[in-house]
Amino acid sequence: MSEPTIAQKAPYPVEVDAGKTCWWCACGLSRTQPFCDGTHKTL
Repeated sequence: MSEPTIAQKAPYPVEVDAGKTCWWCACGLSRTQPFCDGTHKTL
């Protein structure tokens, strides 16, 4: 697995829609940081 990419080394404010489920990227490989895009499943 490649090295994780840190989205930002500071608080990361985001706006989300009420009732919508969002998945936070914990592996650092997502191309849609700070949210998970499933990239970890392909490795």
